[in-house]
Amino acid sequence: MRSNIAVTVCALALTAAAARADLNNPDTDWMSARYGVGFHYLQNWLAETKDGGPAEWNATVDSFDVNRFANDVASTGAKWVLFTVGQNSGYYAAPCSVMNSYSGYAPGERCSRRDLPMDMANALAARGIRLVLYLPVNAPKNDAQIANGFGLTVKDGSNGNWHLTTAFVQKWTQVVKEWSDRYGSRVSGWWFDGAYGANGWSSSMGVYYKNAAVSGNPDSIIALNGGAGSLSKRSDAQDYTAGEDGDLSTVCSSRWFSGLHCATFIPFGSWGGAGAVKWTDAQVVDYTNRQRSVGATVTWNLGVSGAGVVNPSYAAVLIRVKGSIGGGTGPTPTPSPTPTPGPTPTPGGGGLAGHYKMIARHSGKAVVVQSASTADGANVFQWTYGGANTNDEWLFTSLGSGYYQILNRNSGKALAVQSASTSNGANVFQWTYTSGTATNDEWQPVDLGNGYYRIVNRNSGKVLNVAGASTSDGANVDQWSWANVNQQMFQIISVP
Repeated sequence: MRSNIAVTVCALALTAAAARADLNNPDTDWMSARYGVGFHYLQNWLAETKDGGPAEWNATVDSFDVNRFANDVASTGAKWVLFTVGQNSGYYAAPCSVMNSYSGYAPGERCSRRDLPMDMANALAARGIRLVLYLPVNAPKNDAQIANGFGLTVKDGSNGNWHLTTAFVQKWTQVVKEWSDRYGSRVSGWWFDGAYGANGWSSSMGVYYKNAAVSGNPDSIIALNGGAGSLSKRSDAQDYTAGEDGDLSTVCSSRWFSGLHCATFIPFGSWGGAGAVKWTDAQVVDYTNRQRSVGATVTWNLGVSGAGVVNPSYAAVLIRVKGSIGGGTGPTPTPSPTPTPGPTPTPGGGGLAGHYKMIARHSGKAVVVQSASTADGANVFQWTYGGANTNDEWLFTSLGSGYYQILNRNSGKALAVQSASTSNGANVFQWTYTSGTATNDEWQPVDLGNGYYRIVNRNSGKVLNVAGASTSDGANVDQWSWANVNQQMFQIISVP
């Protein structure tokens, strides 16, 4: 295992220079003029785990109800979650073979057996909410076995953190790379803590973190935190400001700060999510709208239990005020070249008849039968449109009352929900059309009035959905409750 890691470390070192971030990076556009919520889910802070060990940690992570959590977050109006995968205790909420290899810990001993970020990302994506992961740039302050395993042996007296070296950074970013490669586009960004000069941080180290973060998602963005109470740029590889502050004094005067998207991170109570709310409803509205008015961003740190229940008194604030958060300029997109005009989507109201391609709004990929199979049960996923086969084209035939039979052009099989399931996440595949015996192979395209459709299954009432909001070729297509998010919207474009 170590030999493979060493090869990857060398590869990161050789390509680190390429990881420099663009000034005014358009990959941050999804944050602009919006707000998110953050959570510190830490072994040494949670009531369920702070006095325990690996058994308690794994049991608590296993108990986390991601669907309850995602629903709680959705009720606040937040557009992303900033979530700690680990910090100073040495316990992490995801498996990691790199961590185990360097530290000598067994699987589950410090890195949880359950992959909580993976499960969380999927639940959030189904509700149109992005995930950003928090991780320090340093080894955990309270776990010498991990720090020593990665090559750190000296602590700084000023704050008790380990003293960073470039050799350590090259190893530690392999942890980031393993997670980035695993999560892909499910994770939209990273918030790296502890980039402190007092602990040996150098701006040249940032490229290693950026390179690792984009390994699995080329559009991933990173923040580097150099301390609370001010905005700072810690590396040319950085994309947005960390903006940690315990009060409301740090405010963005424009969307951009030294070429970085301007963002702040502020707690409602303690960083652990306890205590009374520090701000009045009016203060939360005013601060959020001040950030939004210039195209900037705020993440409000809330609290969450070991089982995934968001602090109800904190969530209640955003539930009450979300209707008053507005008045900003809206997202401030970075100018980009005018795209070449594409095909005009089939207009609504006139009915559908003939062959079409279905293109997901969020990814630009087509709905496709895997491997051009003609067999019953062949999976349906998304893939770049075009090629020798016609497995990415579909024949729409009206059944009346707005419903359609949708047959794959290559196989003649119908688009269907597996096992006539009515559950969220049920798989979509192809099957021989069964007229009159079931309706899981009948669909209603609903014109959204913006050139896109939601495609509703007659049996379940759920809509066609790209799992995890992935933009990758091969991402699965399933069904999910309508959430008005881009991975559930499709162009239906006529083809010859």
